Amino acid sequence: MKPDDATDDRFEFVAGQVHGLIAGFLALIETHPTPDLLLQQLHKVHRAAEGRAIPTTISDDFLMGIDDVMLRLQDMATRSAQKKQNLL
Repeated sequence: MKPDDATDDRFEFVAGQVHGLIAGFLALIETHPTPDLLLQQLHKVHRAAEGRAIPTTISDDFLMGIDDVMLRLQDMATRSAQKKQNLL
């Protein structure tokens, strides 16, 4: 295996992990009893994660990855809250 193949394999593995985590979070979001509170907490955690990362030497790509995942989770929570509102 060439070094580039090993790096590609690691990226694919991590991408699969992220995909699996997002799918798992979707299940948790969809079954959360108070999606509005969950959304507030996701916003808070997102700001905290960025706040911890910004003063370090972490790359812009890493920060963009945080934003991408957190915005996806927040969108899922928003849609879940809207679904639950429509059921009332």
